[in-house]
Parts: sequence; C-alpha cells; structure tokens
Amino acid sequence: MYDVEGLALFSFRNEKYLVASIQGNFSYAIFRIGEPDQYITSFVIKDGNVDGVEETDGLEAISLPLGKKYEQGLLVVQDGFNTSGDMAQSQNFKYISLNKITELLQKQ
Repeated sequence: MYDVEGLALFSFRNEKYLVASIQGNFSYAIFRIGEPDQYITSFVIKDGNVDGVEETDGLEAISLPLGKKYEQGLLVVQDGFNTSGDMAQSQNFKYISLNKITELLQKQ
C-alpha cells in the first residue's frame, strides 16, 4: 500500500520535478511536472556509509549550488529509523546531493 508522506519540487535543465516519499515501501518517486505530468523513476536510499532511510515523513529539495559537496543542490529526507549497529538511535535527517538524483534523470 502506498503512503505518500513528503513532497518537494526542484528544477533541473529548465524542467520542474516533484519528488515524493512513499512511506509504504521506503522509496521515492520522481515526476516531471508539465504538459503532461509524467512519472520518471523511483529510488531507495540504502545502507552505505550511514544507515539507509525508512519511514520518511517529510523531505525538502533545493536546486541551487551549495558548495562542492552539493554542486547542483540538496535533498534532505527525514529518517524514521536510525541505527548504529544493532542499537536504535533517535530519528535524524539524511542529506543527499541532488547530483545523485539528477544522475537518475539523465539515465531516463
């Protein structure tokens, strides 16, 4: 079952996009906004250097340069489950370079 919890708009190459967090399966969907609106792709934020993201209640995106780490902008997502090894931690936020999101768009 889908459970959309967060929505944010961002721009890339003179196009507007909407990213939506789908809490039901811990994923994010990207849509192109225009005539017509169009679903583009979905992605998940998996465990890596830090734990992945689950149960996102909200997110925000900015498509302006924010230094070398966030050259095209930033996607911030709320992480409902945060762990360190086997220990539960407080909820937190994860910061994702918008470059990673625009790489997905370029593959479509």
